[in-house]
Amino acid sequence: MIGSSMRLTALALPLSLAACAPQGDAGETQPATTEVQSHVIPLEYRGRWAESVAACLSHNTRRYEISAGTVDREGFHGEVEEVEITGNSATISLTADGAPVDFALSHIDDNTIRARYPGRAPFTLARCR
Repeated sequence: MIGSSMRLTALALPLSLAACAPQGDAGETQPATTEVQSHVIPLEYRGRWAESVAACLSHNTRRYEISAGTVDREGFHGEVEEVEITGNSATISLTADGAPVDFALSHIDDNTIRARYPGRAPFTLARCR
């Protein structure tokens, strides 16, 4: 008798939690919410990243230096104003030459991120070793 009572309790818990889930139209997905806002780029995005292994070897337009407060590459220096983290993605609001620039990054794995910024199609960056 105790065993069946425990099974019913274990079954009732997920059902009661499901009842609390956000409701919407069938097939409608809820928009992602910002989990963290900061002025610091998270550790998993920091380091030297490049569009190719060869680009890792010298300072150029295809190699990015990402620190807690800046994003740099040849001919570009951006100071972090705000960082919004949503899931495995970060939107970094930068100021470069007095103008605002949004730099979006998606963490794929420890050695790969997907990047995009205005005027350029999304591209992949590999961690330089």
